[in-house]
Amino acid sequence: TLDAAISVDREAKADLVGLKLGQLTASVDISDFANLGFSSSNGFNDLFNALSTETEAVATGIFADGADLTAYITQQILGFDAALLILNSMTPADLIGYITTGIEALVEGGGAGATLLNADIPFIGQSLDDLTGLGTILTQALDWLPDSDDGAGGDKALDQWLAEVAASSELPDGFLTLTYEEDPLVDGRWVMGVSVNYARIVQENRDISLSLGDFGDLGPISGSALSDGILMDLQIDGAADLRLDMELIGQGLLPVELRLMESSGLSIGAGLRLAQEAEATLGLSAEVTALLDQLGNAASFAPSFALAGGAMWLSSDADAQTQTIRLDRVGKVYTPESYSVGQVIMGLSESVAENDPFNTKIANAKFGIVTGWNPETGVLTVLAPSATVDGTSINTFGTGDQIIKPSADLGVLPPLTSADSVQSVVAPEG
Repeated sequence: TLDAAISVDREAKADLVGLKLGQLTASVDISDFANLGFSSSNGFNDLFNALSTETEAVATGIFADGADLTAYITQQILGFDAALLILNSMTPADLIGYITTGIEALVEGGGAGATLLNADIPFIGQSLDDLTGLGTILTQALDWLPDSDDGAGGDKALDQWLAEVAASSELPDGFLTLTYEEDPLVDGRWVMGVSVNYARIVQENRDISLSLGDFGDLGPISGSALSDGILMDLQIDGAADLRLDMELIGQGLLPVELRLMESSGLSIGAGLRLAQEAEATLGLSAEVTALLDQLGNAASFAPSFALAGGAMWLSSDADAQTQTIRLDRVGKVYTPESYSVGQVIMGLSESVAENDPFNTKIANAKFGIVTGWNPETGVLTVLAPSATVDGTSINTFGTGDQIIKPSADLGVLPPLTSADSVQSVVAPEG
């Protein structure tokens, strides 16, 4: 005897617009060595019959038990003819127009990705789109598609144009996908699925002038009281991932409705790094100088400022700036009330001592907002934007850090005896 089985999970589709021919999901036991090989009494057809007649088998279309293959293929050919007639009533220009409408809705709409792309960046005063032209890059992605003109002043047939899309070496794999199915409940109604997947990386360098007035009050001095700005080199490294899913619903030969599916979206992430290009002399503005001259000697007041650099991370996905912190559980008993969602936490270096001054304690502190807490595993998820500038990590929690929960009293920290130690951290890179 033999203890074995043959399992099959197959779906047959036609190359043309993904029409489904049938599905076979089944498993059949093989109890005899003789059944392992095909013979005149145990042929390929016998195997498929055994699979399709299993109690829990899913066998449809050409795989159904007793299916008349000739009749089924004939029926499908009629379906292909109908699909071709419908598709060829639509021009490539029509399809490109539908896709363009969908992409513009994602890039210029009110979603998280579009908002991040078009909103002015604090201190810089320009949007990510202004700095990189990413919106134009995304909307012009369709320029890579083959020409829809047949060269004689007319339009190419859609099936011919789609064949050129599939054969194009300039388009990324999976850039454009079409599916077609007929509504089994409404005679003559059909649905064409249109999917576009496009990812783009952008890198830009810009010179910007950063005014200290953008920072508000600097201690006892208003930033707007200072003249000029600091010339900074701005390096931008970003990526955009656009997914467009639409359904074109038609009746007979005419499309009647275009739907933008919820699975569509624009995801954007960008790191901005600022570095001072040269020494900057910041004096008092003319208005403030004149005022001080009325009160005394303006020349005696000469503030000095240094701005070495900075970093900013912009993302339409909050998870991109989530750090996962595992706390040390040795000698600790955690409860659901140990941390709460929305609570602010601080991470102090393990070298910080109880008797250190307040300023020393917070000099390299990390901050985050709790978004999740599992007392059984001691795992915190924290919204804590971080970056790396010139090899130095900024606001990245580290192994050995002491986690405390600051009180409402400014300038007062809870005792370090109440701190929890960090065992490990998973944080975004860069």
